[in-house]
Order: sequence, then structure tokens, then C-alpha cells
Amino acid sequence: MNFFTRTSAIFLTITMLSGCAKTKKTLVLAEVNPPDSVSGQMDLFFANEVKRLTEGEISVEVNPSSILGDENAVIKEMMTTKKIDLARISLFTLTSIGSKKAAVLTIPYIFNNRDHFWKFANSEFASEILDEFYSGPDGLKGLFLAEEGFRHFFSTKPLKSLEDLSGRKIGTTNDPILNEIIQDFGSEAIQVPFYDLLKELIVDTIDTAEQSIVNYRSNFFDSAAPNVILDGHTIGVTEVLITNKAWEELTKTQQMALLKAGENASAYCRKICEIREPLVMESLKATGVNITEVKDKTPWKEACAETIQKQAIKNTYLYGHIADMGN
Repeated sequence: MNFFTRTSAIFLTITMLSGCAKTKKTLVLAEVNPPDSVSGQMDLFFANEVKRLTEGEISVEVNPSSILGDENAVIKEMMTTKKIDLARISLFTLTSIGSKKAAVLTIPYIFNNRDHFWKFANSEFASEILDEFYSGPDGLKGLFLAEEGFRHFFSTKPLKSLEDLSGRKIGTTNDPILNEIIQDFGSEAIQVPFYDLLKELIVDTIDTAEQSIVNYRSNFFDSAAPNVILDGHTIGVTEVLITNKAWEELTKTQQMALLKAGENASAYCRKICEIREPLVMESLKATGVNITEVKDKTPWKEACAETIQKQAIKNTYLYGHIADMGN
């Protein structure tokens, strides 16, 4: 066998072995919260599960702390340039881009407690939310639902009752339902990117905002706004989505692995929320944060009753099933 024959044989052997080797792929995931937040920890758990279940074929690169932009910018990138493959997105953001079904989960006071939410998240009706945007080349597939805890108002000024919200400047997303209930409470909704909330509180562009208690601490909002009222107007439902392009480039086995990783990450999210929330609450009290509990939410519900009714009518099917699960 001459040199050229041997070289051709070696090249053919290498090519065949390469074709048999597992193709490794990296998926880029965007996250607005820091790594030590509930969502940040869940993202890392999900990434580890994907690597484990695909035996290293797929890696998830987690980009926390709004490195890739706020949620609106991330969604835009996912639907246009496709440079971002995955994102952990608040349902408020999905509502702002036209979601009809995800919007139902942001209706104020729709969930009685955490168990009520997870009963829905683990039911067959969750697919109504996850599959809402799965169509066309610019579509997005929901992998799993999660949560960050019930959301509460916090302020640079004393906050002891619903009446105290009157006239406040509340930093918020461009979610229409959230903006509407803020107006119902007699406040002014001012759209602020999440990564600018702390700065705007410090310079007094806004005096109030709302987040889950764990995100409130993780993002140092307590340093500028040490007054919290536990009204729990909505639960911070989130969803991890993947672009149709990235999803359809995966094998069926890989797709099933991502779904299983999502199922495990969702359960992990619930666990760490239940553990961390009371610990954070005690820590906030110990550092002097003024926390007011709301023993009777009736006045709060009555204040936004028209908004609740108007939004419920838009999807009576899904709203009715969620309400039934809470009985």
C-alpha cells in the first residue's frame, strides 16, 4: 500500500469514527436574576440535569443577572436572531407580547396558596400554557413551569395598608394586567427594566415596586426600600422556553431528556422555594425590614374585582379549571 492509499484509508477511518461519535451541543440560556436567586439556582440545576441525562451531549450555558438583556429583549432575540436558545421568562413578559393563556395565571388572587399553583402546574392543563407559542419558525416551546413565590409590594416609604399605595409611583413591567391592578389600587404604573429597579428606587424615580420575597432579598431591594406588605397579589409564575429552531435540531431522545430535566428542575424549584422563603423572611425581620402581613385580603380583591372579572371572561375555560382546583 503506497503513501496516498494509506493516507486515504486513515482519513476514511477518522471520518467514519467521527460520524459515530456523539455530537456535542451548547444551548444558551438567559436569566435576569442573580445565580443565588431561586430562579438562578433552578437554572443551574436544570443545566446539570440536561448534561447528566444526555450523557454530556448537550450543555446549557446559564447567563444570569440580565447579562443578555431584560426579558423583553431576550424574547425578541429568541424570536428573531435565535442567538439565545433558552430563557427563564416571567409570565408577565409573555402576557406583554400577546399571550392569552399565560395571562390567566397572572390574574390577581387566582391562586389560593402554593399547593393550589402546583396542582395546576402538574396537571394536564399546564400544556395549554407551555404550547401556546409553539408554532411557526419564530415559535417558542415551553419546557416546564416554575414559580418564585407570591409577589408583594415594597416601598421606600411606610407601607401598612392598601390605602398607603394611593398615589405611589410603582415600577413595573409592561404587563397590562399588572399595570391595571396597580391603577386599581390608586397608584401610577411606571415601566422600568428589571435591572434598573434598584437604581430607580435609589434616585426616587419610583418609590414602590413588587417582587417575591426571595427576589426582593437576592436583588438587594431591601437596601433601598425596607417596607414590605405581604398582599400576595399574584404568584411569580415563570416558564422555561426553548426556540423552535433549537428544539427541532435535537434528536427525539435529546428532546425527551430536556423534558425530564425540566420536570426535575420544576420539582427542585418548589422545594427550594418552600425552604428559602421562611429563612429569608426571618433574615429580613432581623435586619430591620418593616414587614406587614395582610390578614384580610378582601379589600384588595374588591379593589381590583373588575379587572379580575374582565380577565377571567377572556378565558373562562382555563380560569374555571384553575378555580375548581382550589376548592
